[in-house]
Amino acid sequence: MPELTNLHNEAMNLAEKALRMEGDEALKLKREVFKKEKRVALALLDEPEPLRSIMLRSTATLAIRAQEPEEAENLIKEALKGNPCEGMKLELEDLLTDAQNIAIQKQAK
Repeated sequence: MPELTNLHNEAMNLAEKALRMEGDEALKLKREVFKKEKRVALALLDEPEPLRSIMLRSTATLAIRAQEPEEAENLIKEALKGNPCEGMKLELEDLLTDAQNIAIQKQAK
């Protein structure tokens, strides 16, 4: 678990840097943040709720910020396979709609 904590901390430090950047460099950093956090989230799939769904939701949000809506959709669907509480389920469903809309817009370009 310490390696997951370190990876998560690295991702959060990079996320802070990305907030101060713009354009392609910011997007590149956001994608790096997403990849690191995805590794953490996938390693926690067998953890109990609410940790499981919180990590997957947060990682899906990072995927959207990294312009990876398809990745976000997959993570959200995985979160919904668990047993999230009703409030979390509603948040995940809203986020799924957002990811799907972004994917449609991305395909239209």
